Amino acid sequence: MAFLSMHFFTGLLVSLVFQVAHIMPSSEFPLPDEDGLIARDWPTHQFATTANYSPRSKFFSWFIGGLNYQIEHHLLPEICHVHYKKLSKIIRYLLFIPLALFVILLIFIFIDFLLIFIDFYSTW
Repeated sequence: MAFLSMHFFTGLLVSLVFQVAHIMPSSEFPLPDEDGLIARDWPTHQFATTANYSPRSKFFSWFIGGLNYQIEHHLLPEICHVHYKKLSKIIRYLLFIPLALFVILLIFIFIDFLLIFIDFYSTW
């Protein structure tokens, strides 16, 4: 009974977290074209299809592992969730600069490459 209760509670919690993060009035659901491609680039798609919620609650952010910062989680999945709050302020600021999306993309690619490089050579 404990096994079933734990799985029920965990499934309910995960479902609620994902529903709130992805099914919001501000979220869009673009459909692919006849070739199966989405019209937008990947970072823009992440901004359109996810939403941050409850950013002021430190306990809630800790409790769900930073998944309330969905935009940062999708853009930088290798970064530890304790940094998402600071990253959200940077990303929000940079989105208002016209060239910022290109710069953000380059930074994300660089950080992703650097983390993969470090991870690869740390296993030797």
